[in-house]
Amino acid sequence: MNNPDSPHSRRNWPAVIAFIALLAAGLGVRWAGIGQEGLWLDEIYAATYANLSLLQTAVASMRFDVHPPLYYMQLTAWSSLGHGDVWLLLNSVLWSMATLVLVFLTTLRRFGVLAGLIALAFCAVLGSEVYFGSELRMYSLFGLLMMVSWMAADRLRADYRFKAGLPLVLVLILVGAVHSFGMIAVAAVLLYVFPAGAFRAGEDRSRVKAQLPTWIAIACVVGITLLPWVVNATMRKVGHLEPLTLSGVAYTISGWVLGYRALSIPQWWQTGLTLAVALCLAATIVWVPQLRRTITCYIVVPMALAGAVSAVWKPIWLARSFSFCAPFLAVALGALLARLLSVRPGAPLGVRSVYASLAAAALIATGWFSFHEQITPWRTQYREAAAYLREHVQAGDIVYMPEYTTFWAMSRYLVGPEWGDPLAVQDPVNQDRSEIWPKIYQKLGPQKLELLHLKPQTRRVDGFKVPLFIGWSPLPEASTAQSVWVVGGPELQLAELELCRRDVPPTVQFVRVLTYRITCKPGESAVLTPRAHLTSW
Repeated sequence: MNNPDSPHSRRNWPAVIAFIALLAAGLGVRWAGIGQEGLWLDEIYAATYANLSLLQTAVASMRFDVHPPLYYMQLTAWSSLGHGDVWLLLNSVLWSMATLVLVFLTTLRRFGVLAGLIALAFCAVLGSEVYFGSELRMYSLFGLLMMVSWMAADRLRADYRFKAGLPLVLVLILVGAVHSFGMIAVAAVLLYVFPAGAFRAGEDRSRVKAQLPTWIAIACVVGITLLPWVVNATMRKVGHLEPLTLSGVAYTISGWVLGYRALSIPQWWQTGLTLAVALCLAATIVWVPQLRRTITCYIVVPMALAGAVSAVWKPIWLARSFSFCAPFLAVALGALLARLLSVRPGAPLGVRSVYASLAAAALIATGWFSFHEQITPWRTQYREAAAYLREHVQAGDIVYMPEYTTFWAMSRYLVGPEWGDPLAVQDPVNQDRSEIWPKIYQKLGPQKLELLHLKPQTRRVDGFKVPLFIGWSPLPEASTAQSVWVVGGPELQLAELELCRRDVPPTVQFVRVLTYRITCKPGESAVLTPRAHLTSW
């Protein structure tokens, strides 16, 4: 519908200029962190899959990852123009900037120019939006798709026919295929489009009954497409999921404003900001009733569903999984503040000035915090560890990284972004110490493994001045190397590698990346030493 306050309908050039300026500010704060550090642990998955074909990307994501392959596949297509860190990260910037535009347009259409600009301003600087808008992960695309789902859902609610719901079906299929938490997000959207008033007394039940088959058909189609991703997610052991706690909820909600990880946030800050966000959302529900259903289904319901699953079945709570809620918080703030700032009978100018001052202060503080999050180093320092090895490794040495994500990362920064194929470069004996995958490999057989590009070809990569090795099985090359440089995280147990050292070797640490130089004495085996000799590690 046409909004009389639209910047186009009356050539509202101040609004157009403000829109462009806010987009530029959003781009600037996202760009501030691009390229300052190397990629960290989770980002390495996406960067590594980008070396593969579309089919291999889908196979690799199912082999190594808890998440569905859609995000990785689109990044593979994006990488056809380059594989460098900055170019890959620009993919996330693109999706994040598209989310800003959608936040503005959807809020503009519903509540006018002022609400749209305020929503855009907040979304431009919200910590989680900035954080994920410059990270090589699927969260900026996830948030964009959820905003699109809101538009498609409203279209269905206005014309409740399956044909009108096809765009929503498509968007929900994409949501489910982009993140393992998509099943929760999809359930929340389906609740949003559940026949209106079905639970209200006095509602026309005949209309509800007429709409219900359409809703069931949409839910069934979308649900069937979710099944492969549900199975993939449930068979994984994800170590960083934690039981639901109040502090975890506070970290999640406050993170929409403050972002995650880079800066240490006191618990009382998180709790206070969580209460402030809850108060703002409650005020929006009261004063902007048009958003009551949106806030309930796109913010409250996903958290309630995840909390219930975590309490009843197994922990699935992860703060960043709820990052798609942040754009809806921005929409709520835009609509609420526009109403409070509007000229209404009985609304004193002084009160509106206070609201405007508080909103400006909140925007400035959030923007400042997000900017400092961007420029504060914190990521796993693979790039710096690679620079150290490049300087100190000598001819005759080898570099050994048993764990595959560390191997992928170090290969990227020692050999180059297109170092090789992660499906082909695996330990043929013990790929990743998985209990499930060896059984799957055995059932598939050699021919199917070859067809799916799952058959390991080598555990060695060349291209650096010395060979790089992966895998947990004994490494014969270690017995003839002058020195073995072992690289891993703090959780790496060196005793499991069966190397020759009995004492603690020289160690250099780069945040969460540790490098060890192990030099065997003449005649001392590097692979046959009994484990009992290594207990001092």
